[in-house]
Parts: sequence; C-alpha cells; structure tokens
Amino acid sequence: MACVYDGISLTNGRAVNMDSLLLKSRTVAGTEVCLAAVCDGVGSLADGALSAQWAVQMLYNWLENLEDAEELGARLRDYVQTMNLAIRTKAQKQQAETACTLSCLLLWRQWYCLAHVGDSRIYLWEQGALRQLTQDQARRGRLTQAMGHREHVTVFFQQGEQRGEQRFLLCSDGLYKRMEPETLGACMARLNRRSLQKALRQLTEHVISQGERDNISAALLIKDER
Repeated sequence: MACVYDGISLTNGRAVNMDSLLLKSRTVAGTEVCLAAVCDGVGSLADGALSAQWAVQMLYNWLENLEDAEELGARLRDYVQTMNLAIRTKAQKQQAETACTLSCLLLWRQWYCLAHVGDSRIYLWEQGALRQLTQDQARRGRLTQAMGHREHVTVFFQQGEQRGEQRFLLCSDGLYKRMEPETLGACMARLNRRSLQKALRQLTEHVISQGERDNISAALLIKDER
C-alpha cells in the first residue's frame, strides 16, 4: 500500500478553532498504517474545542502503541467507545462542557475502515464516482450522537476493500455546508498525488467565497497499490 495525504484547518475569522485534525502514518510490524481524523467541537458548549483536541490525541496515542496490524478495524471500533468514556470522564473531572464529532479513517494493506460519530463527513472517490461513506447523525440541525455527550455512543462503522486507486476526503461541516456536489466531484476527479494542498486551498476558498463563516477542516488522502 502507498498512501499520501495532506490537510488544512482554518479558524476562518472565528475567535477559536473548534476543529482538530489528525494525519499520521506508521509502520506497524512491517505494515504501513495510515490514520486520519477530523473532530469538530460542539459550538453550543462552552468548552467544545477541548473534546476535539482530546479525541485526536487519543487516536494518535492509539496508533503509536499498536504492536501488530491484525483486526485493526474491530480494534478501532472498540477503541472509539473507550475514547467516548474517557472524554466524558475527563470533562466531568475538569467540570468542562464539551463534546465533539469524530470522523476517523484507517488505511492498511488492502483495507480501509471508518469510525464515525456526529456530522463531520468522509467521502470516497473511486472508479469515477464520488460517494459519501458516512451518515450524518443529526436531526434538524442538532447532533443526535457526539463523543463525550453520553456514556454510550452509537458508532457508524464501515470496512471495505481496495479496488484500484482510492481518494478520500474527510471534512467538518464548515466545508460541506456550502459545497455543491458537482464542485466537490470535479475537484476529486482532478486530484493527484502532487495536488493535495492545492485542492484543499481551492475547496476552502470556494466555500468562504460562498459565505461560510464556520471553522473549516479537511484532509485528503490517496491510496494506491504501489
């Protein structure tokens, strides 16, 4: 597996960036493992940004501590539940009001898997078509699931196998709320291993020009079989 990636996170005029972004790869027992995540702190909570920061740090530590690359999808799914309880416990100890979304993508060997909570998103461009892999856990603009909000969280989980080159986009709602599907699809169609940062700038500049005032975070990853 060969994986390249890049990311961007913009405060976009806000006083605080409630988003946190993680992009990390590591060789685990001879296997390249790539981990990406976007977390968006719940803005209606006073300390929303904290849980997003904690979540990406926990994921970073999880990858750092892996000793083998077996059954990674199931292990990630279980770990998200552990993270949820840890965030909730830490918030209670600090008397912090905080919760966040989580959209996490793991790539290794011929596999990809995603673990998702909330309304950030993961898209896949594959074989000439763009698909939203995640399901928004929100109703009428309000989250129905969030990390750290309750003792148990419902995790949307999916695992798939590689079929040729795959291009992934992870993003907070600041990117997709004002993004036309046609514009996003055209950008993903043009994407190559040398144009990741250029594409990220184009996408963020487009939604800002459309009036977006929220924090904006996004990551692009290309996985091929080389």
